[in-house]
Amino acid sequence: MTGPEHYQEAERILAGAEDFESAPPISGMTRAECVVVAQAHATLALAAVTAHHMVATTGNDRDEWSEAIHGPAEDYDVKDSLG
Repeated sequence: MTGPEHYQEAERILAGAEDFESAPPISGMTRAECVVVAQAHATLALAAVTAHHMVATTGNDRDEWSEAIHGPAEDYDVKDSLG
């Protein structure tokens, strides 16, 4: 999942948790469990946007974040992506 997809999933789950009586957003989970899953997605979305910002600029961990986001360095060159 991409950062935006994690964000959208967190919103979807939270919206379903608010209207839990009609249809739980994740079958078989309690409202509290759904909120925890939504929080995990929101955290991953935040990590993705933070990592993207670090890759797009400079930083000590830039290469490690780039690899985490884009995969092994053999297929991706951070310097080329910065234009």
